Amino acid sequence: MHCLDLFFRASGLKVNLHKSKAQYSKRVSERRKEVLSGVSNIRFYNDLGKYLGINIGHARTSRKTAQEVIEKISRKLSSWKGCLLNKFLWKGQATGKGLPLVRWEVAITPKRAGGLGIRDTSCANMALLGKLVWDCLNNSEKLWVQVLKHKYFKNQSGMNENSRNFSSATWKNIVSAYEHLKEGLH
Repeated sequence: MHCLDLFFRASGLKVNLHKSKAQYSKRVSERRKEVLSGVSNIRFYNDLGKYLGINIGHARTSRKTAQEVIEKISRKLSSWKGCLLNKFLWKGQATGKGLPLVRWEVAITPKRAGGLGIRDTSCANMALLGKLVWDCLNNSEKLWVQVLKHKYFKNQSGMNENSRNFSSATWKNIVSAYEHLKEGLH
C-alpha cells in the first residue's frame, strides 16, 4: 500500500482498489495470501481475465492463446487487405493467393534503387534484437538486463551457452540474434 501511495504522489493518479485485481504466483503460501488480501483490500483471482480484449493471465502466451486476437485483427484488416497491398502484389485476391507480380527482393529494395521500398521485416526484427543484445552486453544498469542476467547467466559467462529448453521465447530470440551478429559487434 506504501508503493501505491508513492505511485499516487508521484503521478497524480489514484488506484481504484474496487476495480483492481491481482494474481498470486504459484509459490505464495496460503498464509501470505491472507495477509496480502487483508492489507491491500485488492481482490485476488486465479485468472485475471481480459484487458482490452487480450488475456492477461500469468501463463506464457502461445500462438494458441493469441489466435483469438490474430483472428480479430484479420477480420478488421480484411477489407483493407483486398484493396491495397494485396491488389498491388497479389493480383487483388483477398486470400493472398495468386502469382506474385513482383519478386520479394524487388519489393524490399529501396525506392532510390528501383524497388518498392517495403521494409524487410526479418531485417528490422534482427536490428531490434541486435539492440537488445547490445544492451545485454553493455548496459547492465538497466533493470530488464539485470533480471535476464540473474535468470540466465547464473554460473555462466556468455549468451550462447544459455539456450536451454526452458528459456523464454524472448531470450531464445536474443541468443539467436547474438549468434548472427556477434562477429559485427564492436
